[in-house]
Amino acid sequence: MSDASADSVPSFETPVDVLLVDDDEVWVRSTARLLEHAVDAVRVETATSLAAGHDRYAVTDPDCVVCDYQLGDGTGFALLETVREADPDCPFILVTGRGDEHVASEATRKGVTEYVVKHDGGANLLATRVATVVDSARTRRALERERDAKNALLELLTTTSDETTLCQEFCSLLVEGHGYACAWVGTEREDGEIVVQASAGADGFLETVLHGGDSAPDPTDPAVAARDADEPVVRSPSPSADDERSWHAIATDYGFETAAGVPVRHDGVRFGVLGVYASDGPAFDDRRRHLLAEFGETIGYAFHSAEFRRSLLSEQPVRVGIELTEGSTSLLALWRALPAESRLLVRSVVRRRDGDLLCLTAVEGTTESALVDAVGETDGITVADGGESVRGRGSDDPLYCALFLNGDTPLSQVLDTDGAVLEALVEGNAMELHVQLPDHESVSTLETALESTGGDATITSLRQDRRSDASERIDHVLEPLTDKQEDAIRHAYYQGFFEHPRDTTATELAEQFGVTRQTITHHLRAAERKLLNGLLEE
Repeated sequence: MSDASADSVPSFETPVDVLLVDDDEVWVRSTARLLEHAVDAVRVETATSLAAGHDRYAVTDPDCVVCDYQLGDGTGFALLETVREADPDCPFILVTGRGDEHVASEATRKGVTEYVVKHDGGANLLATRVATVVDSARTRRALERERDAKNALLELLTTTSDETTLCQEFCSLLVEGHGYACAWVGTEREDGEIVVQASAGADGFLETVLHGGDSAPDPTDPAVAARDADEPVVRSPSPSADDERSWHAIATDYGFETAAGVPVRHDGVRFGVLGVYASDGPAFDDRRRHLLAEFGETIGYAFHSAEFRRSLLSEQPVRVGIELTEGSTSLLALWRALPAESRLLVRSVVRRRDGDLLCLTAVEGTTESALVDAVGETDGITVADGGESVRGRGSDDPLYCALFLNGDTPLSQVLDTDGAVLEALVEGNAMELHVQLPDHESVSTLETALESTGGDATITSLRQDRRSDASERIDHVLEPLTDKQEDAIRHAYYQGFFEHPRDTTATELAEQFGVTRQTITHHLRAAERKLLNGLLEE
């Protein structure tokens, strides 16, 4: 083995506590000094017997344990057993006076992180090993925390139907689950005022920063600065701030050492800001900054979805029937490539992240192979899984498939007008489109957009959205579901996900939606739970 260069030793922003155990007092003292000299952040606690090692470990929380194999009152394996019971992931380096293959093999079997011979490479090698294993352990734990945080937010998104509750639960998660001192989410009014939607931790801090002594919020607060700059901002308060009412002075009084603000936005639209504050040292490295930016985007999506849902449930929603003839729309082109008696019924339309539309479509009057061939001949439209997902439940039942539409289509124009596609029926060289729009003004906007397709667009019906008793009962059952949950369970149902054996899998559904399998599974489980709760509790 050779000595590692100083350049190869990882650096740390926070202290690295090491417990060093050996019955050779001279070696312990000299090695402790060398470790602290070689790695700036290292702080060493020492013990010179197995019993003393147990005692020191019981009252400390070391980032790494370095222990000699042969101690006067036992072996290092005894301390290893105690450490592993308390913390299975704590790095444990076993050192010996000379190499022993049997000891090395036993150490590996018992879960030792590293095995080092004392005189093979000296203290420099040991310092490098300590720094490396601690850096690896911290990176692994950071990734686990990041994964857990993303999963927790995903769970909130799939189980919470209103954005205010989502924000409150998320702020509580950051404070109670991830150790931040304060977290808050605020939305922005047209006049620039920031309205706090939810917060956790540091009671009174926000009122002082946002409204204390002045009508305008303090622009030096990172969250306010992130709003003004429309980009993430991280800063630490300056204790020497002259103005005792400034954010720097107030944050110092509350014990904050670092703080971050990120815009809450989705699809280019900013809804507000997320502010997070930490009291215990540097807490916003590049990984956490990126994670907070992702959180801002996710919360922005929740606000976007909530605003869209409110627009559809506003006082004067309008249901519109539209007939499209001729033109070059991809669905009409697909129908022309099918037998004349064919019929296409689009039951659900979802815009994927890549901009394409995912259309759950029932097709009658043709065969699976003929449908796949027709899709292959039609520009601007593809079928999921190359046609493998096209399925029919029986000889007289329609074929169900997931079609992807790209480009400017009548269906995308409905979504661009903040509308919802209720269904689209294509037969007889015409498309009958039923949509819901937020208000009457949107009708003319959509009509103008549809004229760009080159075909004839005729409004066949126009009425206020007065729901029938049956529709209201269905809405009551579906009301607890978020838009994503309703889309997921609708597609899963019509594509045979709940059949035995299954006609489609969660992986196939995830690929259709352009999301991960974990995400689609979350949506389906949350939807099933809410539907069953609603049915059985009533």
